[in-house]
Amino acid sequence: MSLFFIRPSATLKFAGYLWRVHLFSLYFLIPFMAVCWALYKVNRYPASVFVGDTFCYFAGMTLAVVGILGHFSKTLMLFFLPQIVNSLYSMPQLFGLIPCPRHRLPWYDPNDGLLHPSKVRFHPKSLSTMGQFVLNTCARFGIVDCHVVASPCVAENDTNELNVDRDMSTGKELTEEIVEVNNFTLINLWLRFRGPMSEAETTRSLLLLQ
Repeated sequence: MSLFFIRPSATLKFAGYLWRVHLFSLYFLIPFMAVCWALYKVNRYPASVFVGDTFCYFAGMTLAVVGILGHFSKTLMLFFLPQIVNSLYSMPQLFGLIPCPRHRLPWYDPNDGLLHPSKVRFHPKSLSTMGQFVLNTCARFGIVDCHVVASPCVAENDTNELNVDRDMSTGKELTEEIVEVNNFTLINLWLRFRGPMSEAETTRSLLLLQ
């Protein structure tokens, strides 16, 4: 689009501030796209380079600078739509309504060689009223996989003795059921609807989604 606005014929029609804005965006985006293409060559599956957070911050700030200074806010929001959906979907765990583990990436099953949504287990009664409402709402609409994995919380150990879970603060027995819920990230949601996939297929499908 920026190339369209800086054509000689378009320059006369949009003379002044508009074409300068698009020219400014090209100053940033042409080198940025060259860097992205070079990185893609070595970072695509199977990746030989891992960029970590460094390139993520660099890419986000580059697009933000172009979008803000070039007044392309609507276009920027369109590019960041998957990230916006991921942020909204992650809020129940980010704000502590649902227990949030340290790592939420999908887990690899060596038996079938596929990636599966990572999950977290907890006692549903340990949630706040708002947390229970959010969990029930998400489960009702099918955007999380929520099911009971133990009821009551009693199991036999190696000596055939019963182990009873207890509250860490009060020491009282926890007799309510344990539920298992997939972590609230867009990647886990994608795997939930698309089913377990290989790492290569997951990578390609997420790139197409982006």
